[in-house]
Amino acid sequence: MRLMLDLASTSKNGSDTVRLGEIARRTGISQRYLNQLVLPLKNAALIRGRRGPQGGYTLARSANLIRLDQILEASIGPIGLAPCVADPDYCTRSEFCDCRLLYEFISLRLSADLASFTLADLADKEILAGMRDEIDRLKSEKQGSRADLVEPPAPMRSPGATDCPDRNRR
Repeated sequence: MRLMLDLASTSKNGSDTVRLGEIARRTGISQRYLNQLVLPLKNAALIRGRRGPQGGYTLARSANLIRLDQILEASIGPIGLAPCVADPDYCTRSEFCDCRLLYEFISLRLSADLASFTLADLADKEILAGMRDEIDRLKSEKQGSRADLVEPPAPMRSPGATDCPDRNRR
């Protein structure tokens, strides 16, 4: 997303190309990782590349025509909370699994929310300010709803256990 946002802000007219080294410097993303990202973004027709001394990358179309769901799906694949959402054959329980139903519902809502924003929206300071306000409102609502809940007992822990399950693997 930061790669695309940087391209949107530096190649306004679509003809100015930007080198990955410049993007790496501005965004803090390694050039090696940027090299991996550009191919799927090019394949999705979201960016264009040009070789040579004046080479680099630019958006393939205006930032107001590129939706955030398109960027994420090109970069990481289908938007899904669990593998079974995109591929029901992934799990033998998919056909009757209530959890999968919830995962699919949440994934579809997330995808719809992402589709409602464009790359130009992400570069718009007023829209970002509105997002921050909405985040603050949602956080305070969440905290208010938790005040009514009874504090659950602390989980039983074995000596030396950590909260990170990967640390306990042998």
